[in-house]
Amino acid sequence: MGHINKIKVYFVLYCDYLTIMDKQKITLVIILAIFVTSIMWIAFSDQPDKDAASIPDVVGVRDGISYTNTDLGFEIELPQGFTYNEAYINQTLGPGREIHGVEFRIPASLSTGTNLSSDSHMAVERLSNSTCEPETFLLDPRNTETIKLGENTFVFAQSSDAGASNYYEDMVYITSKGEYCYALRYFIHSTSIGVYDPGTVLEFDRTGLLANFNKIATTFKIR
Repeated sequence: MGHINKIKVYFVLYCDYLTIMDKQKITLVIILAIFVTSIMWIAFSDQPDKDAASIPDVVGVRDGISYTNTDLGFEIELPQGFTYNEAYINQTLGPGREIHGVEFRIPASLSTGTNLSSDSHMAVERLSNSTCEPETFLLDPRNTETIKLGENTFVFAQSSDAGASNYYEDMVYITSKGEYCYALRYFIHSTSIGVYDPGTVLEFDRTGLLANFNKIATTFKIR
């Protein structure tokens, strides 16, 4: 009987050993499967292009919509997230020199967490029977030059102002057709980064913002 009991004990221990080995094999197979799946996902999924320009996707015109204004006679491609205001009036030149147009306000995602103000925008303005010069759209135009964007050749000029830690930049691209004078206005309102606690606000990407405004401007067409 003693030998039989020993045989039973050895048999039980052997079964336990096989069970442990089976569990280890199963665990190894699962780990191997997860590893292989991860490698395949990395190899075949779309990965970010490290060499791509650091311009927010939200302002990519490729995913935008076409905006047409028959009253003002133009069309333009707008990025997703931009909002438009057809009641826009530029009053920076003072009484009697108001300019009507359409404002395209930047998405909140471009200003949130930065020193860029949410009222920054691009606008299309139009005047009739007016001299198509920078002085028609800016109080103190500077750096005037001729620039081609898309299908249009523009006269470019800019001006700036500051006060109470706020900085205002106006850039206009002016062109004409018939009796009408059009201006594409870039308005950039920012605040001094120094008024914020260190690390709480990021300096906005001015170069990237201008590059994206220019992308929109290249789609501008007079109907």
